[in-house]
Amino acid sequence: KSKNRMTKAGYVQGSKPAYKKAYVTVAAGETIDLYGTV
Repeated sequence: KSKNRMTKAGYVQGSKPAYKKAYVTVAAGETIDLYGTV
């Protein structure tokens, strides 16, 4: 996604990824079942 905005200094253009990343912490001894019930 692109982000644009107008400021006193002029036109500011930036970008950020189109997806969001989540950092997940897992307790010791636990596992994450990535495939579920597929």
